[in-house]
Amino acid sequence: KIVIPVTPNSFAEIVQRTPVDFRELVNVSQVVFEQSKDSYVCLVSKADGQKCERCWHWEMDIGKNAEYPTICGRCVEAVSNRLFQKFSSVM
Repeated sequence: KIVIPVTPNSFAEIVQRTPVDFRELVNVSQVVFEQSKDSYVCLVSKADGQKCERCWHWEMDIGKNAEYPTICGRCVEAVSNRLFQKFSSVM
């Protein structure tokens, strides 16, 4: 997890964009943009949640899908879509 301070002027612009793209770019599990007037120090800490067995991201939704209790929601969607595509191409 990385906490990035942003100034009030840039905060609105960053919030409008999804932090997911930046999260993938820097390969971290969680990104938090915090409004700050004068701090330019990024904080790095262990992410909240549990580690997904498939993608290794630390996510808060591990175990919410009974069929796939050890992977995150994003991976559940990817695995479900892959299985659907595999079986639909056979039929």
